[in-house]
Amino acid sequence: MKNHRKILMLVAILILIVAFGCINLGGEQKPTPNGKTGEGNDTSTKTPKIIETGGQNFTVAANKTPDEIEGKTPGIKYESTPDEMIAIYFVYVGETDKHGDAILIKKGDAEILVDGGPSEKGKKILDFLKTRGVDDVELMISTHADPEHYNGLIATADEYPVEEFWWTGDTFDDGVYGSFIADMKKKTAIKAAAYGDKIEINGMKIEILNPQKNPADRYNDADNDAIALKVSDRKFCTILTSDIVVGAQTNIIQQNGVDLKCPVMQAPYHGLGQGSAQIDLFLLKVNPKDVISSGGPAGYAYNDVSKDKIDTRKALRDKLKTRKMNYWENYKNGTVRIVSDGTDYNVQYMK
Repeated sequence: MKNHRKILMLVAILILIVAFGCINLGGEQKPTPNGKTGEGNDTSTKTPKIIETGGQNFTVAANKTPDEIEGKTPGIKYESTPDEMIAIYFVYVGETDKHGDAILIKKGDAEILVDGGPSEKGKKILDFLKTRGVDDVELMISTHADPEHYNGLIATADEYPVEEFWWTGDTFDDGVYGSFIADMKKKTAIKAAAYGDKIEINGMKIEILNPQKNPADRYNDADNDAIALKVSDRKFCTILTSDIVVGAQTNIIQQNGVDLKCPVMQAPYHGLGQGSAQIDLFLLKVNPKDVISSGGPAGYAYNDVSKDKIDTRKALRDKLKTRKMNYWENYKNGTVRIVSDGTDYNVQYMK
């Protein structure tokens, strides 16, 4: 009789395990359509959730090496999950009197890091990557030789394996940057990226818009020769602009064969005067709904004649307001996160 009862109890437990295993206790929520008004005011009622996995870098299919798995880029290893949601984080890594860019693009187990902010915030970007479950970086992009953009990458490359590294190919006589590039050449595959270069990682397409391929067509200026790129995932895309100013902006909009229209765009040059002085045609070509300004609080200059303090971001804010485009500032409200299912997307601040 006792044995009979034990058998019944085991059967009951097995039934419960199977039942609970069929219940979806989590998972991804699709983002709500972007329906914000004003400067970064999110009026949507649902918060999208992205599942960010850590653990193993890749899954090996039966009788196949990692690079032979469908959808893989040779040399770059990740678990292929092209239907997952994509998240883009404009991490706040600025200082009171300094600017800084650090952008994490994450889809499943594949991570792309564009810039890393200044050295003063090296620990902050490392801490942020850890909170997102990053275990390696499939592609690291250093947009140009500016300490406010590259210094945090040095600490990141020391902490995480980097599968591939892209840069412009020019150190602009920056000794620290030159040493960093030399170190990266010893660690991983390295590429001097230019207009026309492309790569696909876990369904995310990266297209380089700037600098120009021919060195003779470049500006010999770190800002205008910085890497600008388009990130696409299914029907969603965003334009990342680094510190490009009027020269590079003009070149990009005159290039053939690249559709620049994207709902999300990074404000060039941290949204400051030099980046937005003649940005009207660039905005017309991209036609974004949401513009992200990533940098630091310092956005003022002094008029040489009157010595009055001038808000150099005001011109950009006014232009975006006239066009009914939303403006997000990570130095005011914290890291800006964009989440998309490949069609709809949502923007919000992360405190």
